[in-house]
Amino acid sequence: MKPSRKTLRLGLSTLPGLVLLTGAVLKALDFDGFVEKALYYRVLDPLWIQVSALATIFVELILSILLLFRIWLRPFTLPAWIGLLLLFSALVGWAWQRFGIEDCGCFGSFVETPPWMALAKNGILLLMLGTLFFLERPPSGAKQPLRRQAQPLSSWAGLGFLGIGLAWAFWTLLPQLS
Repeated sequence: MKPSRKTLRLGLSTLPGLVLLTGAVLKALDFDGFVEKALYYRVLDPLWIQVSALATIFVELILSILLLFRIWLRPFTLPAWIGLLLLFSALVGWAWQRFGIEDCGCFGSFVETPPWMALAKNGILLLMLGTLFFLERPPSGAKQPLRRQAQPLSSWAGLGFLGIGLAWAFWTLLPQLS
């Protein structure tokens, strides 16, 4: 039996969303370990590593939640994730070739991920998200249902509460960073 287009789209947003959310949560749970892994890349001055690590976790959490709840997929979430995965892949490949890193830090220090595995994972995620991007195109001339037109208001409200919660969580983390 062939899966329906709706089921395929749901799977292509849920599976990558869970993988990416897991990575963000594991990085947040062992922030110091993630910062240590980020230092191996030697891309930023060590003074900026903690700030960039915190920003990376924050962006990954927000984008993962947007992907899981299928919010703004085509106009924002999918292009943002595709861009980030391309950036992360370039960083991993560069650091692997230049410095011989052995763990990319994709899942913090909880799961050791060799660079070749990180690049393969990113390639699979890119393939899934790219496929989802093309499946999300509305049929030409299709009218948006009323439910879809009302979605942005609930999305903004949910993101507002999420932003307040994450800001509070990171505000309590800031004293530990200094």
